[in-house]
Amino acid sequence: MHNCDLHLNQIKDFITKTNLKLVHVHANNNGPIRLSDGLPLTLELTFSRYAKYATLNELPHSLDLPNDKNKPEIFLSIES
Repeated sequence: MHNCDLHLNQIKDFITKTNLKLVHVHANNNGPIRLSDGLPLTLELTFSRYAKYATLNELPHSLDLPNDKNKPEIFLSIES
């Protein structure tokens, strides 16, 4: 998802209305960040129709690599 600041409501609607489960969110560390609240403007969202409840896995996962290895990762804090 690109330009998340401009499309945040559409992204929320998509997540709410899709029949798929959101199973992973990763901030692209090569994209800009909104200074006012730290929102990454490029997010990678992974959905699955087969996802089941699981305990939290340790992150980052070995497959969850930074987009730019020369830049620090962006850590997300998700509030309900």
